[in-house]
Amino acid sequence: MLSDKAIDLQDISPIVILLIGLFVTGIALLESWKGWIYAPFPIAHALLALLIPARCKCLHLGNTWRELRSHIRLLITMVIAALLFIGGYVLIYSLFLNGVGKTSDPNWNLLATYKFLGHLYINRYNRTTVLLIGYLLVGIWPMFGEEFFYRGFLFKGLKNHTSTTIAAIISSFLFGLRHSFQLIYLLPVYPFVSGIAYFVWAAGFGLLWVWTYHRSQSLWPCIVTHSANLLLAPVIFIILRP
Repeated sequence: MLSDKAIDLQDISPIVILLIGLFVTGIALLESWKGWIYAPFPIAHALLALLIPARCKCLHLGNTWRELRSHIRLLITMVIAALLFIGGYVLIYSLFLNGVGKTSDPNWNLLATYKFLGHLYINRYNRTTVLLIGYLLVGIWPMFGEEFFYRGFLFKGLKNHTSTTIAAIISSFLFGLRHSFQLIYLLPVYPFVSGIAYFVWAAGFGLLWVWTYHRSQSLWPCIVTHSANLLLAPVIFIILRP
């Protein structure tokens, strides 16, 4: 039984937790490399992000509705903070792109980068495959896999051995890297500005979810707000349509 063999997260040293975080995040880098047969789909990364937290006894989810009702104010605060972050990010990034005259350049504009990536993915596989696997990994999996691993395992595990601030920075930094690694598919030319923009976007949200998890001691508020991907993923695929 998994519960009989589970490892207590508190018994794992912070070095080991950090190495696991680097390893699982690094697999996303490998699986985004065009030479990988299933690139850009991070299959091993997705599986490990679910299995490792389950193995380490750090998924005490409790009753979903009771947890959400008890943290309704925090949920509202999180949504407001997320909207403010999105608005500020889009405004600053747009002004920056307009200022340097790179609004449509896929090396600078993250949306243009992903539109180009979408064309490459569909040309490599087919539209149906990209829509199905892409929706699974962009819409459904992140609200569980990313929350279980980067908040439930990595942040919580590091917080047991160091300060909350350091644990938040490390977990959010790796969360940002995991997203910027997706653009490795474009090698030998990596779009550094778009990569940095994606890193800032993901790391910023990572910090918001860390704050929410730290305040609530529950993953459900993070999972629910992360579930916005279910609605955003179809919009993304429409934008990326050739």
